[in-house]
Amino acid sequence: MTMKSLLLLVVVLTVIAGNGVQSQLINLQILTVTGTVKCTQNYTDTNAPPFRGAQVQLLSGGIIIANATTDINGLFNINLNVGVTLNGILINVDILETCILKVTTPLVHCNALLTTSGVLVSSITRLSLITGVLVPERFIFVALSSLDCPHAV
Repeated sequence: MTMKSLLLLVVVLTVIAGNGVQSQLINLQILTVTGTVKCTQNYTDTNAPPFRGAQVQLLSGGIIIANATTDINGLFNINLNVGVTLNGILINVDILETCILKVTTPLVHCNALLTTSGVLVSSITRLSLITGVLVPERFIFVALSSLDCPHAV
């Protein structure tokens, strides 16, 4: 193969590969999981202060998909690139059935009177049918020994 033919082949393959990647990227969807974590063991306590600096994990089948840290208002945001995060699995359907949020920072870090063991966990739900925004249903306190069955929340 001559040098010109080889160069032409490389250019053609690059254009073809570039178009394939671009068409895949067009179909990607960004999902956002957002919410507020309160410093309380009782999810009905609406007057509880925000849990600042708490580590929040998004788990699917016990595997960590993404992490976030709450801000000074207890707010966290996790952005998921659907096409990359779960290798093309239809996450916008499966995530509601298989994923949970877990706050791994002990509650004692925001209030010395609260327990040192256990975590806050929540299933997630859609904010609306139109947007790609998901929110926690409610964070509840779960003792560490109860985490063997995280979908029981």
